[in-house]
Amino acid sequence: MVFEPDHSGHHFNYLRLLLPALTKLGVEVIAAVAEDAPGRDEFRTHLRQLPPGVAISPTLRYPTGGPMRAAMQSREMLMIALRRLRPDHVYIPYADGLTQIVGALDGWRGAAFPGTIEIEALLMRGGFAYPSQGLKSRVSKLATLACVGLSPWSRLHFIDPVAFEFIKQRGGQLAHRSRLMPDPVEVPHVRNKAESRRLLGIPMGGRYIGCFGVLDERKGTDLLLKAFASADLGESDNLLLIGRLSPAIRGLLDQINTSQGSRRQIITLDRYATDEELQLGLSACDLVATPYPRHIGSASIVIRAAAAGRPVIAGDFGWMRAVVPRFQLGWTCDVSDLALFARSIRLALDASSNFAPSDVAQRFARFHSPANFAAAWTSRLRERLSLPQLPHDSWSELLQYVRHRSETGISPARVGAPPLAEQGLKTGT
Repeated sequence: MVFEPDHSGHHFNYLRLLLPALTKLGVEVIAAVAEDAPGRDEFRTHLRQLPPGVAISPTLRYPTGGPMRAAMQSREMLMIALRRLRPDHVYIPYADGLTQIVGALDGWRGAAFPGTIEIEALLMRGGFAYPSQGLKSRVSKLATLACVGLSPWSRLHFIDPVAFEFIKQRGGQLAHRSRLMPDPVEVPHVRNKAESRRLLGIPMGGRYIGCFGVLDERKGTDLLLKAFASADLGESDNLLLIGRLSPAIRGLLDQINTSQGSRRQIITLDRYATDEELQLGLSACDLVATPYPRHIGSASIVIRAAAAGRPVIAGDFGWMRAVVPRFQLGWTCDVSDLALFARSIRLALDASSNFAPSDVAQRFARFHSPANFAAAWTSRLRERLSLPQLPHDSWSELLQYVRHRSETGISPARVGAPPLAEQGLKTGT
């Protein structure tokens, strides 16, 4: 059974990649989803063409209310589904909140989740591994970590290597049953910049820095707009925004356009961005901005940029601070320092003309392929069925490769000479 009551965001895309991989194992596959899921656009987009052997069970309720209430509802629905469908193996592709609630309420007893059923669950975020701000935050994170450790899942998968490496360093039973899961990104069809700009209907000339997806303050779009407006750039340097703008960002954009007139172009496609538009935007740009100020968890746009061979200028925090320099994906800076961010945009845009993806960046993108995602998810079930493992890249193998390249000094010429670092722009070596 694959348990997924939530259709929003990436959820059904994960099902699209997981369900076909399970049917190849010769097992009966049931996808437990919300009652109204088959009528949703997300279902039609991702699950319209399911392979034979997948049964859809639309019997769940979409979780509502705050995080605590939604997690309690998910727990109740999971227990009902376990009793009704009696599966041998369970996948929970999104277990944030649910893991903590189950750990707190059922971890000591375990009776609600019989040991004969193996349950694999995925945590998207691990805030317990990030810096705490004050005593209350530290206590909350310790409690969260304790509940995660008490959860009855046979395997606990993480998307965020910051959280995963934190768990592994602590050791113990939780570390033993934890794995790092790829955040799957399709290999894009990379067009040249001119063709991509023509298909998007944007000006052909000049240099572009792009920002994609949900465009709001949480993702630092306001910081990017202010830094771009004040940066020492040429009139032919453009900012491309593809995705739905929040009301506050629309208001800020109007202010900037009014104050600076036509001196510099900010081009927006203010709507839900399709995969094709995201790929065209990545191909059209010289530099991709992910200025998330205090983001916890993976940022798929960074992975998409790596797969498309485009450098990023990213916030120097959390996941991006951990992966962008390590895998030579571009540069990071303190985006909350607007003067530094503005200077970093100019430096990174200038340096982007010489950027070429290294083999380390290419291996990073390969780790996050849908095929590697499917191989990681089905590994334990293949063990139970005595089936051979699919070839796949592990996180430890990827890190070993990076260390080897660093120790031997075998690396292509990298953008980000010392002068960039000296001015606050951080890069990998």
